[in-house]
Amino acid sequence: MYPVSQKYTLGQSSEERGISFHAELTVKNSGLLEVTETIKIYANGEKFKRGVYRILPARRFINGRKVNISYKILSVHKNGEQEPFFEKEGQEEDT
Repeated sequence: MYPVSQKYTLGQSSEERGISFHAELTVKNSGLLEVTETIKIYANGEKFKRGVYRILPARRFINGRKVNISYKILSVHKNGEQEPFFEKEGQEEDT
């Protein structure tokens, strides 16, 4: 495992903000990369309304070649309970 840790603040309002972010990256024997993120947020004692989202690259250039990248979300949890999520395609270079 390759632990990566950083602090961040979403800064959108005083009611909701990120407190901490931690990611664990595991390179599988198959060469696949498994990423587990743990995010702590402050929501002023109320339901977190804005959610958390990621913009991920759909393709990369490696050695001058365009390579498509695929992702598979295994699960999303909130307070230890499984949470519904959705995916949508964005701009051409993002997913």
